[in-house]
Amino acid sequence: MGALGRFLRSVTLWDIWKGLALTMRHALRKPVTLRYPEQRREVAERFRGRHRLRRWDDGSERCVACGMCAAVCPAAAIYIEPGETQYGERFAKVYEVNAMRCVYCGFCVEACPYDAIVMTGDYEMAEYNKADLLWDKDRLTEPDPAARAQES
Repeated sequence: MGALGRFLRSVTLWDIWKGLALTMRHALRKPVTLRYPEQRREVAERFRGRHRLRRWDDGSERCVACGMCAAVCPAAAIYIEPGETQYGERFAKVYEVNAMRCVYCGFCVEACPYDAIVMTGDYEMAEYNKADLLWDKDRLTEPDPAARAQES
């Protein structure tokens, strides 16, 4: 570009018009951000969020503490201590998921023969205390907060 070209660009304010056109193009697009927490991001059907232990319809636990989920966990984030009822039925006396170690691969869900563990669409798992990221059986069996919000 010669001196004449630079002169014409400066006189016509070409770069300013070019910048304004770019700004207007982006101003008319749909925003990519959400007004969180008022608006929640919809997660994909295959999204793997917080773990949840399921129960049978009669309220009994599905988990029989077979240990398959803990065995396939590549991060060793699941700890199970089996127990046995007076009738000889096995259950998980202790079932813990260390959310700090979990890589949310979903292998535990695939390995469970009783569909006792599922991964929900809940992605709000932030805690102020590290100890709260060790999810015990009580926390894993509580209802899904997203499901509760949809029900109400």
